[in-house]
Amino acid sequence: MAKLYNELIKENVADLLNKAVHENEFIPWHNKAIPSVKRIAEIIENIRTIIFPGYFGDIITNTIELKHYIANNLDRLEYQLIDQVHKGICFNNELDCVESTDRAQNLVQTFLNRLPEIKRLISTDV
Repeated sequence: MAKLYNELIKENVADLLNKAVHENEFIPWHNKAIPSVKRIAEIIENIRTIIFPGYFGDIITNTIELKHYIANNLDRLEYQLIDQVHKGICFNNELDCVESTDRAQNLVQTFLNRLPEIKRLISTDV
């Protein structure tokens, strides 16, 4: 029984690798980092804490604390986003990875500049 099972496993592995060659082009066969699903989830959670402070994240007790809370989270968000966007650009081979740092920073800055408008739009959706 174990021998039959091992043969089935070998056949399935061969089929998975051979029948979907064009699909394998997205497997990172290089040593480039790719965006992390876990880090993207953290970014989304951080955006929620920035747009909805007090509802998500820590409890806020006063406006001074709120100012520092948002500033700290924006700073962390910028770092997180630049890292993940950079990895996405490098993985996608759009640009040389060195050049993609500038592009990632520009894209992230554009997004961060739109956060107040995003918050305004979301707050009107009640």
